[in-house]
Amino acid sequence: MKTTINNSLSKSISYIQYRELVANLLAEGKSTSVEDSDALVDYSKLNNSRMKRLDKTVKIPADAIKKIKTLTKPVNWIVITEGWCGDAAQNLPVVNKLAELNDNINLRIVLRDENPELMQLFLTNGGMSIPKLIQTNENLD
Repeated sequence: MKTTINNSLSKSISYIQYRELVANLLAEGKSTSVEDSDALVDYSKLNNSRMKRLDKTVKIPADAIKKIKTLTKPVNWIVITEGWCGDAAQNLPVVNKLAELNDNINLRIVLRDENPELMQLFLTNGGMSIPKLIQTNENLD
């Protein structure tokens, strides 16, 4: 498991890099999927707009801020996602805002379709549902 997570982390990107990747692919008429389709590109466009809006408007409640700031040891938050995923578009900006509140949180994004071994470790009822937030306290070096 640790080897699979490390291998995926070597291909991981920051939230800012993820947002840039999605926007750059859309400029080329593509999505993050390995199998592009017009529908996935359309979903990605909608989700890009959603993430832009949420990046600007998300407000984290005071009680959540207080709780996040209590983390005193480093943790890794690994999110498995794709740019076309509507659930991720609604959740990832919030997760990013939470991670920004504490320097002990290392938020990394990995694409599901590029990391099938990692996805297989975190199936939901046998399905590859995303997004997935995985927290590990291990040093993954």
